[in-house]
Amino acid sequence: LSNRSVRLIILNMVNVQPDSLLLAGDVALALSVSAQSVREWERAGRLSALRTLRGTRLFRGCDVLRLQDERNASSRADQEHAQS
Repeated sequence: LSNRSVRLIILNMVNVQPDSLLLAGDVALALSVSAQSVREWERAGRLSALRTLRGTRLFRGCDVLRLQDERNASSRADQEHAQS
């Protein structure tokens, strides 16, 4: 399986839908990164989050899917650059 296929399988396991709300751990699983990376991206403004009354971050599925697309495009560009 290609990396893209594996990522799509993981995204389906996490069930990322544009209208879903996800915890940092779910986002991390979907993007194959650590939950700490997800929190750092939120602090840096790369990924926006809603907060519950207790301060738990909730990430919009549409934002997670957008970031996944950006990461895939960047990865493809890096691979093409390495091959030239």
